[in-house]
Amino acid sequence: MDAVNRNWQVLRALVLARPFVLVCLALFYVVAGFLLLMLDADKKVSVILIMCAIPACGVFAIATQRVIQYTDAGSSLGLPRQRESMRVGQIWLLCVFVGIPAGIAVALGGNLSYTILLLVPAASGVLLAIYARWVFFVWITFAVTTRGTYSFGASMPGLGNPWIRAILVCLSVAVLYWWLGLANRIARRSAPTLLIADARHESTTASIGQALGADPKQYELYEKAYDRGITAIVGGITDRGITKRALQVGLAMPGRTNWRFVGVMIAISLVALLFFHLKNPNPAQPTAYLGFTLLTAVWLFGQLNVVTQAWKARANEEALLVLTPRWPAQDKLKSLFLQIILERQGGTWTAWILVSLFATVLGWAGVEEIFISVVIMIAASSCATGALMLALSRKVFKEVSLLTIVALLCGAVGTGVFLVGDDAIAHGQLFGLSLILAPIAVGALSFSFRPLQFPARTINKQ
Repeated sequence: MDAVNRNWQVLRALVLARPFVLVCLALFYVVAGFLLLMLDADKKVSVILIMCAIPACGVFAIATQRVIQYTDAGSSLGLPRQRESMRVGQIWLLCVFVGIPAGIAVALGGNLSYTILLLVPAASGVLLAIYARWVFFVWITFAVTTRGTYSFGASMPGLGNPWIRAILVCLSVAVLYWWLGLANRIARRSAPTLLIADARHESTTASIGQALGADPKQYELYEKAYDRGITAIVGGITDRGITKRALQVGLAMPGRTNWRFVGVMIAISLVALLFFHLKNPNPAQPTAYLGFTLLTAVWLFGQLNVVTQAWKARANEEALLVLTPRWPAQDKLKSLFLQIILERQGGTWTAWILVSLFATVLGWAGVEEIFISVVIMIAASSCATGALMLALSRKVFKEVSLLTIVALLCGAVGTGVFLVGDDAIAHGQLFGLSLILAPIAVGALSFSFRPLQFPARTINKQ
């Protein structure tokens, strides 16, 4: 009975810890159930496989991130039998989110060679959690280029080839087998940090790396990188205060814009736009450029969300920093945060502007689409910046804030009203522009006149 309770606790920690995310993923199963009652028998199997693939990918991505987090913490604390419990929880995930839908599909007469493809989204979720940056773009590209229908043969002609299906299944099995051993590898990686040889702990860098169980050369490179980071922090701290770079390094915030990554994303976006333009050259229809703009807006939200998460996660360190004699005044610290907010948006805006210029010159996007995209980007920047400023100037930080929700709704509604124009609503464009700029205006006023919330203070709900 204790083993059952322990395995249930592990499964609950891996999947059920976030009810909102779980409910969103469960909606796919609810929709699949309603479609099964309405569709013909020949389409039911395809509906099960397609509607169960998306939540399977999300669940395995969430579970992988938590396996890494909990195993690392458990290894540091020396918890007994944690790796075995994690493996049992992972096997339960495979049975519930892959095995049960596959069994239902086979019971309805589905082809086993297609049904077993449910392993592919599960493996994709694992890769998404570890290599999120690249898998995200591959997943979006795949989802856009394969127009979903009720038939695998129509939406993904390549899956009609049994060799392609076999390769996908074999790769997925390999990834999932590697995933089942993830807890053991993390535990072994964390274990050497607890055993440091006493005889050589003050010797050379190579001997320290050997004592820690690491490669001496790799550890020496790590030490040099660590020294450069510390030098950046110390060099940015003077009698006049600290620099933006020192604050970013000290709070583990992202530093300078990765222009190489921005260039790669620009190249990928241009190739995708070229592909869609060749596939649909009719300018009267919406092109992929609007889709690129929406993805860029999401990217912009993500850039500022990273700042929010770093500021929130380093509350204990921030409480110590404010006690140091060289810590700057509120006005100086606010200016540093403003610089960080502007810097984090620089790469996103640069990528969007360059791709927009190419799309305009080459005729891949019309004037109306460019206008709509400008409004979307301004609204996204206003909402993201305003929400972050409101969070920084509040008394306490809340994960779900009514002000943040209102700011996002103002941007979304304002964009729609502005684009509809004066034809449908009296003074519609003026009203829409006011709603778009309201989040950043209110956020700027609150950020200017209210004290900065530093250190971050969160509400702990037991």
